[in-house]
Amino acid sequence: MRDEQFDEEMKRSLNKHTDSMLNHKEDIWRNIEEELFMAETSRKTTHGKRKKSASKRIGWIIGVAAAASIIGVFTTTNTGQAFVQQIKQYFEPKKQVQEHIEGTPEDKEIVLQDTKSGYVIYIDEERYKLVEEENRDVIVTKEPLGDIYPEVSMSIEQSENETPEQAVARIKQELAGQYATVKEPEAVTEPLEATLISAIDGQEWDSPVAKVYVLSNEKGGSFIITAKYFLEASEGHGARFYYMLEQFTIVEEQEEQ
Repeated sequence: MRDEQFDEEMKRSLNKHTDSMLNHKEDIWRNIEEELFMAETSRKTTHGKRKKSASKRIGWIIGVAAAASIIGVFTTTNTGQAFVQQIKQYFEPKKQVQEHIEGTPEDKEIVLQDTKSGYVIYIDEERYKLVEEENRDVIVTKEPLGDIYPEVSMSIEQSENETPEQAVARIKQELAGQYATVKEPEAVTEPLEATLISAIDGQEWDSPVAKVYVLSNEKGGSFIITAKYFLEASEGHGARFYYMLEQFTIVEEQEEQ
């Protein structure tokens, strides 16, 4: 029962993107560092990016590991060892998941994306790719769609000097000038805790749809995630973007080396 309670506490902490206790990260890191990365550094790899990816993930894992300090968990206990295993799983380079697309279950492999933008996310690399632009990251289809289709993408950007409330007010106004119908902002807990603003421009198969999620970056600013697709793709690309956002996690932002 205690382990089950711990699992629930840890999940709640992770789902709330808890890295606010990073001032304790060095103490926690010393407890888990050896086990987390001994296997990683000793493993031979055929991909030149593996070592670079592993080093990038160090900061991310420290950030999530700091959540353990909220409930006093260290690896010297049995529960702490379980925590280490869950951290490993949480940041596995690849995961097997099942998604329901257009009413049909799909088993697929999703891949961790290395970014320096203060978050991690997994995507289906068979269908999508992540493009890092100057001020945002954009997830787009791996193969370009034809010109007859409206834009299909999901952008992730951080507005460091804008609170979520300010961002919501601005975005609502911007959407009103671009879409025929803009719904009132609503608080949602799925696929992540955020304020959602939905917009649509018509009721035809190719009518553009936008779903904008606004959430705190936990530093006084905001993350703004904008999913764009068209009405007929709501159960296809729209559903896949939704599942990707279930994997979105705020972490410690990485510095250029």
